[in-house]
Amino acid sequence: MVVKRKAGARHQVMVYLDGEDQALLERVVSRTKLSKTEVFRRGLRLLAEETLSSRRPGSSFGYLVASAAEDVFPANVAEQHDEFLYGGGYGRSRRKKRAGAR
Repeated sequence: MVVKRKAGARHQVMVYLDGEDQALLERVVSRTKLSKTEVFRRGLRLLAEETLSSRRPGSSFGYLVASAAEDVFPANVAEQHDEFLYGGGYGRSRRKKRAGAR
């Protein structure tokens, strides 16, 4: 995703990293081919989306339930899921004989 920014004032920020975080940053930069600055910008945006969003954890569950209402599954699909998925065609299970047991 490319975000176009308006030309304008940019503010310099200084960040101090310990050895672990510096190594992590270098690995991310190497893997993504992004600049360090862009890695920090994207990280900030992801954190902001996660923490400042009005959506609560699990809020997408409501969408899943609502969209499932439009499916053509029978009303008892949760109770009869094996029958629905496999047609009950398991057959009789065979027990494996244990070595040495008779």
